[in-house]
Amino acid sequence: MEALLLFVVFLALLGVSLAASSRISSAAQEKISYEKSAADFRLLSQKAESACLLGNGNLRLIVFSGLPPSISADSQTIFFSSGNFSSNISLPCQISIKASFPKPEATIENKNGALEIR
Repeated sequence: MEALLLFVVFLALLGVSLAASSRISSAAQEKISYEKSAADFRLLSQKAESACLLGNGNLRLIVFSGLPPSISADSQTIFFSSGNFSSNISLPCQISIKASFPKPEATIENKNGALEIR
């Protein structure tokens, strides 16, 4: 009888530890996704700023490491959203989106002083 009671207590503790482990794993995955999206945004920002400042004919390629982002633009601002991360950056160049997003890669090209994102 005592062995059965000890076994039930063991199973209860095992269930609690599995539930806690699952929550920790989920939180870790969410944090990893957030950090990858933030890194993708920084990369997009750097490449867009570089293409903008260096002028006509500059082309930059980006392969995103996180979830494929949604990218949109309004005049001189790029809006980026991926998973639970979103941000924007304003640049001195006009910006237009020439492709449907989300997708896992993007091309940024400066055409006559305006950025085209495909």
